[in-house]
Amino acid sequence: MTAQTQPELPHLRAGELAISEERWNDAIKSFQNAQQANPRSGRAWQGLSVGYHRLGRAEEAWMAAIQAWQLDPIDPDNEANLSDLARELGREGDLARLLAADESPADALCEAGEAQVQSDRHRDAMLTFVQALDLDPARARAWSGIGVACFRQGYSNASRAFFEMAVRLDPTDEDSVLNWTDTCQASVSDEEIEASLSSMGVGSDLRSRAVSARVK
Repeated sequence: MTAQTQPELPHLRAGELAISEERWNDAIKSFQNAQQANPRSGRAWQGLSVGYHRLGRAEEAWMAAIQAWQLDPIDPDNEANLSDLARELGREGDLARLLAADESPADALCEAGEAQVQSDRHRDAMLTFVQALDLDPARARAWSGIGVACFRQGYSNASRAFFEMAVRLDPTDEDSVLNWTDTCQASVSDEEIEASLSSMGVGSDLRSRAVSARVK
């Protein structure tokens, strides 16, 4: 697994460097390139929002912040950015409506699948999580649930693939990151683990915790 699986990464790094150096126009250009390389990159939209806001382009910052939040609602920075912009633009009502609509139609099925896993009904759980994905294919919770069900049945290779999908959809979810790490073979080095997690968008702190907690 390499950075080639995420073509937006070089642009993201360039944009984040430009932000740290307060080169706002350069940052926007880099994040636009990242967004074109991967339209579902929440980090690209988040960076665009910051760049637009710093240049006083608040409406564009608001729209980019909505995109970032919809792609990665778990990232606390996305909701914080939306809250700040809503206050600045007088859009608290719009924000409330957005947050109220966040619940996925797949969540009830995910809860049912998790209960089945706890009852050792792993095959039933897998079917339930698949039904959840039919409703919301981007629900990381459902992918992770299938991973757990597979792992409990001894299908470690399959479970790793499902955990990886969950991590790619939500690289802030600690359980999915730790589970993916634990399913890696002992022959895979800590350095390779950390590089793979980085390519999936996992932050440095969580990568370090996952490597430290790794079961070998």
